[in-house]
Amino acid sequence: CYDRALALDPAFAEADCNAALMLVRLQKSREALVRVARALDRRPDLAVAETVRLDAALRTCDWTDLDARVT
Repeated sequence: CYDRALALDPAFAEADCNAALMLVRLQKSREALVRVARALDRRPDLAVAETVRLDAALRTCDWTDLDARVT
């Protein structure tokens, strides 16, 4: 579903963000980090994506660049 939305509109950052959220819920947080990074590349102002990224980072214990991400 999210991939289909992105096929129609590759700039639709919310689709990657929502896919990342679902991946976190499926306990696939490393995959979620990839998807949410793509969303933030497209829309750095997408606040919910930053929340999803921090949640995925928490679940994987990945605190690389934490200070830069939390402002």
